[in-house]
Amino acid sequence: MLQRKLYNDKSITAIGLGTSGIHPDTYNEQVNIIRAGLDAGANLIDTAESYIKGISEKIVGEAINKGYDRDKLCICSKVSPEHLKYHSVINSCEQSLRRLNTDYLDIYYIHWPNNSISLSETLNAMSGLMSRGIIKGIGLSNFSFSKILEVYELIGINLKAIQMEYNILERGVEKTIIPFCDTLNIPFVAYTPLCQGSFNVNARSLTNLVKKHDKSVYQVVLRWILRHSTTIAIPKSSGIKHTIENINSASFDLSEQDCNEIDCDFTYKIEKILPKDIVCKYAGGYEKRVGYTNLKEAFENKNNLIPNPLDLARELLVTKELLKPIQVSWSNEYNSWELINGNGRYWGWVIAFGDSKPIDSLIVN
Repeated sequence: MLQRKLYNDKSITAIGLGTSGIHPDTYNEQVNIIRAGLDAGANLIDTAESYIKGISEKIVGEAINKGYDRDKLCICSKVSPEHLKYHSVINSCEQSLRRLNTDYLDIYYIHWPNNSISLSETLNAMSGLMSRGIIKGIGLSNFSFSKILEVYELIGINLKAIQMEYNILERGVEKTIIPFCDTLNIPFVAYTPLCQGSFNVNARSLTNLVKKHDKSVYQVVLRWILRHSTTIAIPKSSGIKHTIENINSASFDLSEQDCNEIDCDFTYKIEKILPKDIVCKYAGGYEKRVGYTNLKEAFENKNNLIPNPLDLARELLVTKELLKPIQVSWSNEYNSWELINGNGRYWGWVIAFGDSKPIDSLIVN
């Protein structure tokens, strides 16, 4: 199975097991899904303290404590942006370890940056956790390239992984972040690698490659993600059969020509669109996450989005640019653009700049 180098002599499988978006009512089912993935050869599991308020970590903890060699597994979790002060980082990590029923984390990510807390304070806490041996490496999730460079200047080789959304539609990381990872041999971990199935599965390139390689369309797309030397995909699956299928995506190769065919079908096109010309009728978008349909809801943040739109607005006033574009699709019903992904980013932009300053938008057909 295709593997990537993590740290020292430890390797991880190029297809891991994501746990974002699972439902607490499927607790036992999710335990069995993770175990099936491990039995099929995966050794990487990704979770976070914020996923269903720690229940995801408990699910992982129960799954791995049944005859598996912990040292052969790669268990990664994340500290939330509201917990980035020194003592909060330490407390969050220790709580995650208890829920996971493990003595250490292979990678401990900062889930999102928090501009109200200095990076040096957070990284000092993370470095202290490393010196105690309870985390083996520091990871960054949802950081801009400039922020990644800032962290790398502070901690150097202790930066062991970078995690961002990357899929057949969301490809902005190809310009700077993936080349940075490839150059320094830092694993790049792609979350939402299958776009929740929102891409055109009948695209000519995918149809041709499914037939050529005798694989499913999702296996082809996952293998396309792995074409870079450091990329890892962590799809979340709701069933054992699909989990095993995902893991087997690393068991065949795509040629450069195969990948070019996909690139031609799925070009990365960003346009600047006025927020007032975008409809947010279905707040959750294709990710089925809770979001907001108007400015009042965004300000109140009653659904406790992390990071919340107001914090994103504060960051935008400093950076003047989105971490990644929102995603929109043309709606004949409304004769307007409809937001399908990036609810928090959209409202953060509107809070910061109003609805008459164009926002970077990825057009999804």
